[in-house]
Amino acid sequence: MTWEEARELSVQKWTDVLEMVRRGEPLRDLMERVAEACGFCLKAKELQEQAGDRKPVQCPFCHLYIEYGGCRTPLDEIQELLVNERWEEAEEWLLQLLEKLRIVPLPAD
Repeated sequence: MTWEEARELSVQKWTDVLEMVRRGEPLRDLMERVAEACGFCLKAKELQEQAGDRKPVQCPFCHLYIEYGGCRTPLDEIQELLVNERWEEAEEWLLQLLEKLRIVPLPAD
């Protein structure tokens, strides 16, 4: 997978979550989709495995990693918004994330 393909998968995941929020999908389904790895996570894991590195994946090219130093904090944020049914805030959070994911610089493949 290329970094651009990883970006596309990441954007698709979070677009799916946004659409699920807009459709009023059940919270359980939303939380399951949020918890899934995105394309950047998969690409970082692929590279670590190729290098023989078995540590937890840390992707310095993912917006979530860059902005928060790991994906736990932002996932906590969106999960909290969803659990508390703060739909408009969740939608805005997702829109901002998607905007950042689309422009984050990618390394050469």
